[in-house]
Amino acid sequence: MRMGEMTVREAGKRGGDRTKKLHGKAHYERMGAKGGSTTLRKHGVEHFRRAARKSAEARAKETGRG
Repeated sequence: MRMGEMTVREAGKRGGDRTKKLHGKAHYERMGAKGGSTTLRKHGVEHFRRAARKSAEARAKETGRG
């Protein structure tokens, strides 16, 4: 990295750290809940079931249990 330049990842981390400092952890909790309820309203509970199933299958494969 040259002086004055940063990667997208570094910029995101910096922005997230700044937001956390300004608004606190509760801000992220509220935003997560808001996003989750919006997703539920738009896509229904089955969307979350499919996502959980897919995650569990990937985890099982990763650990050799699937």
